[in-house]
Amino acid sequence: MIPSSSGDSYTIKEWKAGHYVPTKKRWVYGVLILTPNFLLFQDDDKKEPIDDVIVYFAEFTEVKRENSSYMFRCVTVNTNTGKHWFGSLPNREEVFHYVEHFWKERLVGKPAPTISLGENGEQTELGRELLRLAYDSQNTLNTAGERLANQGDQLDYASQVVDDINNDLTIAEHLIEGLDSWLGKWSAVARVPDSPVTEDSNKPKTYPLLYAKKFNDYAYPATLEIQEDKLEFKDLKGKKVQSFSFKDISTMVISTPWNVKISQYMIGKPDINFFITSSKMVQILKALEPICGQKFEYDEANLPENTVDLDSQPMKSYGDLDTGHEHYGGSPRVRAGHQQSHAQKTSQIVSDSEADELKQVVGNLKSMALDIQKEQDLQSEKITHLTGKVEDTTERVKSDSKHMKRLL
Repeated sequence: MIPSSSGDSYTIKEWKAGHYVPTKKRWVYGVLILTPNFLLFQDDDKKEPIDDVIVYFAEFTEVKRENSSYMFRCVTVNTNTGKHWFGSLPNREEVFHYVEHFWKERLVGKPAPTISLGENGEQTELGRELLRLAYDSQNTLNTAGERLANQGDQLDYASQVVDDINNDLTIAEHLIEGLDSWLGKWSAVARVPDSPVTEDSNKPKTYPLLYAKKFNDYAYPATLEIQEDKLEFKDLKGKKVQSFSFKDISTMVISTPWNVKISQYMIGKPDINFFITSSKMVQILKALEPICGQKFEYDEANLPENTVDLDSQPMKSYGDLDTGHEHYGGSPRVRAGHQQSHAQKTSQIVSDSEADELKQVVGNLKSMALDIQKEQDLQSEKITHLTGKVEDTTERVKSDSKHMKRLL
């Protein structure tokens, strides 16, 4: 069982769902639970129950929306070992966006490098060294993934700027054609060029998230922009869906490290509540703390209850929440067991618990490496496309410049 203090055991969201069992060739119905590091399906059938289905994000290769011949509108998860079908969902789009958000954000996440002892508390010198090297590699890969993601954002911004330039050129070409038809051989009156407008280098910070306007309402993907005087939420098309001035925010209730409720109290009107969920909530709160940290409230009463009960499941943890220091388990009993077994740690080259943890970390590294490779391939296509657009834009600018010289 994972301790309730572990980040793995928090329930971020749960839905009624069905899961297809290939061995029994039938659908079973129960609850689909989303946690920070895995998906859990628990069966409600008491007559012929099945074991809980646990799919770690580290094992994901793809998340898709598909239709089944037996049950339409499903969410499928592909892993290295097989494919999982989840159907009978109250809202397939919401489930898909939640799962995709927490899976993809693992690429740029920064999990805390913790070395656990396993259930029996055994540890060896070689095992500790191998785990240290594995976690160092994981941190290095995380850093590379974060830089690659930032590079992708820069490419998207550059492509958008080129598109804006092309739109301006289209307008300029229409004006030039008009001048050509009206003035003919007359020279256009020279005028002093306008002063160049310098853009503000302080771009607002943006974070991906999911939002809902009511508690337990369907959530939708969006982007949060932290501007100088307000918070602005935009959907995937860039349309504003909600905006909060910092002075108008009454409270920000933090229920878990991934869920926050923003409230604006109104006089004579219903209060405005906005529920947001993000895998980068810790970074968001750190950015907001200097601005409106006095409005933070912590709903600590919900934390112990909002955990997954996995007494019967042998689980593997990806590490607790970041505590800022290395640790060997959360309870004094575990640490005492480590001290008692310290004299026996040289009897094995690597203990079973360390081998299991190494297997888990290596699997996580493989998944992250595959994600980085996909991102590199995608960015190579973006660079090729951007190069072509820049060349076309350059030719248009040269042609328009020649045309203007003839008019002048």
